[in-house]
Amino acid sequence: MSERIEQPDHDTWTNVYPDGIGDHYWTHARNALVRSLVKGYAPEARVLEIGCGRGVVCTSLLEHGIDCEGIDLEAHRAIDDRVAPRIRTGVDLFDQDPDWLSTFSAAMMLDVLEHIGDPVGFLTRVRGAMPNLRTIIVTLPARMELWSNFDEFCGHYLRYDEGSLRALARGADLELVRWGYAFRPMYVMGRALLGSGKERSTTIDAPSPMMRPIHHALSAMLTLERGLIPDDWKGSTIYGVLRVR
Repeated sequence: MSERIEQPDHDTWTNVYPDGIGDHYWTHARNALVRSLVKGYAPEARVLEIGCGRGVVCTSLLEHGIDCEGIDLEAHRAIDDRVAPRIRTGVDLFDQDPDWLSTFSAAMMLDVLEHIGDPVGFLTRVRGAMPNLRTIIVTLPARMELWSNFDEFCGHYLRYDEGSLRALARGADLELVRWGYAFRPMYVMGRALLGSGKERSTTIDAPSPMMRPIHHALSAMLTLERGLIPDDWKGSTIYGVLRVR
C-alpha cells in the first residue's frame, strides 16, 4: 500500500508555485538554505528530492552543480524545460526501480512531511526503499502559534518545533545532526497578522521582472540573518539534517 502524501482537493501547487516563483524572495532564500545544507552535509552525494512538486529546488541545485533528481506522487508540470528530464511526477517512490533508488545517498523532503499523517512511518519506508541513503535534509513549517488558514488550505497536519523534530528523528531511528529555524522576520509578521485577526493569503505571486532585483535583495537579507542569529531563535521554518545510523 502506498504511503500517500495527503493533498487538499484544490491545486495548491499552482497557487503556491506559479511560473517564475524561483525569483520570489522566500523561494530564493529557501533554495540558498537547502544548497548550503547539501554542500555542508552531503557534498558528494547524488540527491533525490522526494515531493519535488514542479522541480523548483531541483532547478536551483542543478544550476549550482549539484547532482539532483526529483520525484512526486502528484502529476505536476515541470517549472521549466531544463528540469523536466530530471523529475518524475505522478509516480510512487515505492514503485520505482530499486537500482535507480540505490544510486542516491541523500534525500530531501522540503515542506513535505507536514502533509503526511504518519511521517515516522513514511521516513522508515523511505529508508527501506533507498539502501544507500545516508543523509536526509528536511524543511518544515514551524511553530504551532503560527497555525493559520494557510496551513488548512495546504493540508498540513502540524507545524514543527525542536521537540517535534527531535521526536520525528528518534521515531524513525535517525540522528538529528543539525537543526535550526529560518525566516525570523516571517515569524514576527505571522504573529502580527494573526493578532490582527486577518487571514493569510493562500496565493503567492511570482515577482515581475522589475521586482526581481528587490526580491533577490530580500533573499540576501534573509540569508544574512540566518548566519548572524542563533539557530534556536524562532522562525517560520525549521530545518534539520538527519543521518541514517
